[in-house]
Amino acid sequence: MKILLVDDDVSIIQALLPALKSVRGYQTRAAISGDKAIENAEAWDGIDLLVTDIFMSPMNGFTLRNKLRKHYPEMRTLFITGYDVSTYSEYLEGCEVLVKPVDPHKLVRAITEMNIQASTTPSAPRALGSTGSVAVPKSVSIPQTGAVAGTKPFLPKAKVVTASVPLKQPEPQPVPAAAPEPVAEPVPEEVPVARMIGEYRILRELGTNRWGTIYQALQVSMNREVVMEILSDDLANDPAVKQQFIANASAKANVQHPFVLAVYEAGDVEGNCFYTYEYIEGENLASLIAAGNSIDEQAAQRILKGVAEAMAYFHRNNIPHGELETASIYLGQDNKPRLANLAIQEGGMPDVPGQIQTLANIIGQAIHGGKASGKSLRTMLACMQAEGDRAFQSWEALIQLSQALQPKAIPADAYQLRAQEEATRQALVEAAKRQKRQILWSTLSLLLLAALTIGVVYWKFFSSQEKSFDRMVKVPAGEFIYQSGQKLNLPDFWIDEHEVSLGQYEKFLDYLKQHPDEATKWDHRDQPKGKSHIPRDWEIVYPRAKARKPVKFLPIDLNCPIYNVDWWDAYAYANWKGRRLPTEQEWEKAGRGTDGRLYPWGNDWDPKKCNSSADYVDKPGPNTPPGKVDGYFAWSPVDAITTDVSPCGAVGMAGNVSEWTGSWNDAKKFPVIRGGNYHTPDNTLTRRIAVLDPEGVSEYLGFRTASDHPPTAK
Repeated sequence: MKILLVDDDVSIIQALLPALKSVRGYQTRAAISGDKAIENAEAWDGIDLLVTDIFMSPMNGFTLRNKLRKHYPEMRTLFITGYDVSTYSEYLEGCEVLVKPVDPHKLVRAITEMNIQASTTPSAPRALGSTGSVAVPKSVSIPQTGAVAGTKPFLPKAKVVTASVPLKQPEPQPVPAAAPEPVAEPVPEEVPVARMIGEYRILRELGTNRWGTIYQALQVSMNREVVMEILSDDLANDPAVKQQFIANASAKANVQHPFVLAVYEAGDVEGNCFYTYEYIEGENLASLIAAGNSIDEQAAQRILKGVAEAMAYFHRNNIPHGELETASIYLGQDNKPRLANLAIQEGGMPDVPGQIQTLANIIGQAIHGGKASGKSLRTMLACMQAEGDRAFQSWEALIQLSQALQPKAIPADAYQLRAQEEATRQALVEAAKRQKRQILWSTLSLLLLAALTIGVVYWKFFSSQEKSFDRMVKVPAGEFIYQSGQKLNLPDFWIDEHEVSLGQYEKFLDYLKQHPDEATKWDHRDQPKGKSHIPRDWEIVYPRAKARKPVKFLPIDLNCPIYNVDWWDAYAYANWKGRRLPTEQEWEKAGRGTDGRLYPWGNDWDPKKCNSSADYVDKPGPNTPPGKVDGYFAWSPVDAITTDVSPCGAVGMAGNVSEWTGSWNDAKKFPVIRGGNYHTPDNTLTRRIAVLDPEGVSEYLGFRTASDHPPTAK
């Protein structure tokens, strides 16, 4: 049976897709929009079952169902939604409906009970986007039901929120022949657009190497562009070579580092032996140099640091890998460096001094003019090219020198202080010349004014107004309602009143810096060796938060929640505080109390009572007006919204950022994440997901700590 899963919330797809793929006989693909769903159905020659959310934008689920039915009339539909849709009964005839949050096992059971007969012949080979006399229904218009037009509200299942005017089924309307579909990007003639290898659609050829041909492809089920490397036919006929190809792909898949291209999957489909890995927009340095282009010295510094950290990771974990080459280093359109995945199944470890010299030569070739003009980079490259006893013996040593040579930035605001001091001095001189007899009073007045002005400037630019959030609240022992009605009993415990803030986490990092001998003291025993607890982009986020300057036009200060931390970071911080991460049962009891409420304030959804997605803006600009619901495009200070307070006094459990817990899923593979956030439309306290690796990070994800005993300050 061919099942197409459609939802514009990626977390829903991540939660449901594995369960569908695990059922024998189910072929499942996923899409995050109606247009992508139609492309999937066309490439698949039809589908048997559409599983889709209703309230999506720009194409809602009803419209998507109608468009697909015109071409695949035998298709069945199962809607998933967070609304009571009883007033849409005319659109639901013959369709099943499941209410969010959807349990993956209930979804599989519902599909089984639908008793759908899988199609045995492909549907008519007509493109869904073709023109001519084929009638395509107009889009079904769904009235706005949220507080703000353009947002996708999420309402409790017990509440009906619809327009008072019933919807009318639109009449079919022919697609005008004068509106052809956009022309797809041309690809080489030998690689037709329609070519499919398993669930991958070949888009274009990128090049060749000693193993075979490399393509850009689309993983249809995930709507994700990837690079696909296919073993050539002559090599695939050699069992030993084929085995080595797959073994190398497996070794690469085990590499997890932010500067190394991630490998997704290896397989053998219809005689095509392949593996896929991360696709980035950009080019490698070999192509850049061959085209006569160059990089600036700031990019060179980033590349040097990123490659050094990636190579240090290989050596620290004893991962056999190939030689560093110019074509191995990529520079994305976002100016971030990435290293090709050099891991191999078996082999030696290239000579470190020689590889560092190679990196210096590569950087030298890539920078403008072939020679560094800045003192820091020039010194760095000279040291890297040293030989004998003066040569670097480890990548860690190179990283340390790189950090030491980084120019120490003088805060831009310091110049304003100096200017203010100079203005004050000049004022004193002028006052003395004009009126000597009043010099004392003038001097005192101006000094007071100067002190006040400097104080205001200091407060404005340097004071973080950081607050203390060390207070914990007690959750009394006793019974409570868990998830869909299960009754559990927990002893007394304490939980942070607020989510851990940026300022609190900085104190942890500062402690580690001041006590390097305790660098691993607080770590979990299974934490990857050599891992740092510095969050992603911390060198940008922390200074700007301390100065209360925006990040990507988003206001931020040290009272905002810590984010971009993985599970190991959260565990180590909690351990350092003499605490732990709360279990997901403890987290839920702290949020819902004992009466099983859906939100900290009760069972009725109110987007004004928490930092939800009601005001979320993906890419705000300097002139983007503030939100009108909760007032925040993204994160807010952890104490900013005082209405998101649970019965025990915990703040921010429905919104702001989701939170790591100390619990793991049944397979012990993924830590459990609880709660809603400013991006995801589901802010119910029953929300739980377990799809992110413990090393995964997100701008929507932070944590808070718990304890079995009353808290002690640290």
